[in-house]
Amino acid sequence: MPTDYDLLLSKATGLTYREIAGKYGLNEDSVRGRVSRSSTRENFIRLVGDMTQVGRLSQERVEQSRIIERAIAKLDTIRNKNKLTILNLADIHFPYQRQDALRLAYDIATQFKPNLVIEHDVFDFNNYGRWDNVESDSATLWSQDISNAIEVARIHHKLLEAPVLMLPSNHDKRLFDYLRRSTDGFSEQKILMWMKALENQGVLQVSNDPKQEMVVAIKDWRFVHGVTASTNNITMGKTTIEHCATSGHVYNTMSGHVHRSFEVSHMGVRHINTGCLCRFDMPYLSHRPNWQLGVTLLILEGKEWECDNVVFHEKGNKLTAKVRGIYFETELEKQKGYTI
Repeated sequence: MPTDYDLLLSKATGLTYREIAGKYGLNEDSVRGRVSRSSTRENFIRLVGDMTQVGRLSQERVEQSRIIERAIAKLDTIRNKNKLTILNLADIHFPYQRQDALRLAYDIATQFKPNLVIEHDVFDFNNYGRWDNVESDSATLWSQDISNAIEVARIHHKLLEAPVLMLPSNHDKRLFDYLRRSTDGFSEQKILMWMKALENQGVLQVSNDPKQEMVVAIKDWRFVHGVTASTNNITMGKTTIEHCATSGHVYNTMSGHVHRSFEVSHMGVRHINTGCLCRFDMPYLSHRPNWQLGVTLLILEGKEWECDNVVFHEKGNKLTAKVRGIYFETELEKQKGYTI
């Protein structure tokens, strides 16, 4: 049973009365009264010492956690449906997106009306990583003004016309690491601003620490951005399935990360890897990458599932896709450098 001082310390570290009550299994009004009684000069002196040792959970971090809690509650409502249509969009990498590939993805979303769009590495954030020495002036300006990314995300998510789950990804880590290395005292406030902007767009966020390879469970499937960058498809499929296994149970898995479309069977389950929606001529690439444009459409109903792992193809001056027997095409975007 916590002491009155324990409750006061919890309040000082940023928890609400309701959260403290839930943490200790107490009545909220009782917590309020006990915190009030323990708010003495002697206890405040003690707080100064204790909080410099354990640190304070900032209000910004608390608000970030609440955004995650709200997202998980909404995700639970979606994944409890008996029938689900999920569209997986991997590796868009704004501002290095392929506009023609994105147009096909929007058209596919409009046609199939998914219950959930899963996306990862939506932004490149390369000027926060190790590629800043090769960025163009325009790309640097675009990335450094985070309001650009927020506005592009708003339009992008509106075009998808569906709830969006943003999986924590390695390029998100660049932004979060950059902000948390800041010494101006406002790093968590800036991250909160970013998370609030995405939440206002209907984006579900399940982590404020992209260092973690977050695995999201939906029925008998596990979704993760990517646990390895292996160039061997079989190795990547096996590694992902084994990474997502729990207590001896294995699941079908889906990821992106390596910008390649492939499928691997292992231990009686399936790994699906989704292609990318980005350009192949980013300034930090020294040679033509072995990438593929594409998306994945997954339909879950009870224990049954159907999956179209779609690769986009060039045909003349068109970029094309075929999904569940329906043909899509758009004008081909010519790149400055490498093409598919």
